[in-house]
Amino acid sequence: MEKLTSKQISLHLGNKHVLKNVSVTAHDGDFIGLIGPNGSGKSTWLKAVSGLVPYQNGSVTLKGKEITTYPTKDIAKMIGYVPQNTSLNFDFLVRDIVLMGRHPHIPRFGLESAIDYKIAEQAMQQTNIIHLAYRYANQLSGGQLQLVLIAKALAQETNILILDEPTSALDINRQLQVLGLLKQLTQKGVTIIAALHDLNLAARFCNQLVLLTNGAVLAAGTPETVLTSDHIYKSYDVHSSIRYDSLIRAYYVTALSHKTILTK
Repeated sequence: MEKLTSKQISLHLGNKHVLKNVSVTAHDGDFIGLIGPNGSGKSTWLKAVSGLVPYQNGSVTLKGKEITTYPTKDIAKMIGYVPQNTSLNFDFLVRDIVLMGRHPHIPRFGLESAIDYKIAEQAMQQTNIIHLAYRYANQLSGGQLQLVLIAKALAQETNILILDEPTSALDINRQLQVLGLLKQLTQKGVTIIAALHDLNLAARFCNQLVLLTNGAVLAAGTPETVLTSDHIYKSYDVHSSIRYDSLIRAYYVTALSHKTILTK
């Protein structure tokens, strides 16, 4: 079943054409990896399909309805969004930040219930940050804060999670933990869309990839069809070697110098 569809989305920022007719469809249980070089429009597209920035042309449909027809609070009940920038302009306890994920479900002028606190605690346990619950945000490392924001999104209990480079500040152990957790959520029907810079992690955990280049979709489909030497050269301007790793059951990309001449 289709959950979120971006159809021919175009977006201009000043004189710059940031997105050019971007079409992507996300179904129940999809783990879509959004890949592409810096400045290719990944963050902008994620914000557009989350209802956070307006687009000039095209449409975004959420569960069959144009996203612009939903009140902001209703969108927050369906989409959890984790930004790339993990800096916070306020200093709260980790527990209270995660608890903010429950706000879309709390009536106006209402207070958090025991159930809300339990859900927030479960989200902290899932992300292995329960020991940080009573630490303040300004006492955390960038990686720890990234996990806090992921926990906050989990506490929203949405059926769609959109994450902008959720593993960028994490060590390899935490990267595997977070992506493994997201993969587990897809088995429950949750749809995950994440911008990822590591092509090999994207190939390993995502069932679909979308390769953005200069604001447009260069390739979309399974990791096998998207991660080709030709696509990577056109997008990243580097030669690459691609092989299937039977140990992790995924394709593995080795980037080579752009000056390298590939010979058999």
